[in-house]
Amino acid sequence: PDEEALVHAAARAGAELVSKVNTLVTVKILEHEETYEVMKVLEFSSDRKRMSVIVKNPQTNELTLYTKGADDVILARLKKRMNNQTNEKDSKNPVLDEVVSALEDFASLGLRTLFVASKSLTASEYKDFDESLKAAERELVEREYMKYFNNKYFDCSYTKKR
Repeated sequence: PDEEALVHAAARAGAELVSKVNTLVTVKILEHEETYEVMKVLEFSSDRKRMSVIVKNPQTNELTLYTKGADDVILARLKKRMNNQTNEKDSKNPVLDEVVSALEDFASLGLRTLFVASKSLTASEYKDFDESLKAAERELVEREYMKYFNNKYFDCSYTKKR
């Protein structure tokens, strides 16, 4: 139901998915079509409370990270990023204050909220991210293999006969 509501809201705002072929996605935004290559998808998990996708515009080679997720998680990351940019802890930002106020208004009405954020990436940032992700994936595969190997060949239920 959440994704369906997002699709309907996007259509009312003039954005729609035109096609998806392999890793190429074409969208129409206010009657203008653009095609993007999906470079990476980080699926939603209850630990991250968000899902992310990195896309590349094939004409400009511009890379963009899009994230949708729980308002508290995205808001916390946004505040952290803004504080790092100003080098001040808990610095005030009128736009952020307005967003938090609107969020509180929605919550008081019993409405569910979801945040969407984006960030431009350099080719170097993407390369570093991709290498780190691949290393983490290899580590998880190795860990799962070792669990399987240990369970199969060194079964904990084995008891020594007396």
